[in-house]
Amino acid sequence: MEVEELSVPVQQAITNAQTFIDRNGKQLKSDGVVGDTVLLANGKMVLYKGSSGIGRPSAEVSYQMRLDLRPGKYKIILTEFVVKPYQRDRYGNFVPTTLAVPLEREPDKLGRGDWQRNMASIIVQSKKLTTSLKASLKSNHSKETSKPAAISTKSW
Repeated sequence: MEVEELSVPVQQAITNAQTFIDRNGKQLKSDGVVGDTVLLANGKMVLYKGSSGIGRPSAEVSYQMRLDLRPGKYKIILTEFVVKPYQRDRYGNFVPTTLAVPLEREPDKLGRGDWQRNMASIIVQSKKLTTSLKASLKSNHSKETSKPAAISTKSW
């Protein structure tokens, strides 16, 4: 969590952030805007056992994102990480279990390896998310509503 400089007006940045959340609808769900300058969202990420998403899913992590915007600066905060391990169901599919473990609770000796792998993966995915959100916030183009092209029926 660090304060970054913002080169666009606050309302433009809020519009850009909401567009970013809408585009990433599978990962982020908007909780709305608090006041004029705070945007809240809930997110999910899937952690994989194996290298770079090739292996099987091992856990699902839910989190909360808070974006504070002020004139000339902004701050992105990711908190409330909760890990749900995956297990196979009777059909052979990997599904999240009902057991939810907050990330700040350190495990015992047996679970420490999985916990450390999960932490490393969460850090990598969080950095990717914040990097793409930063790029989206600083863009100057507004949300454009593209109309579908008119189809002519005369040339049939």
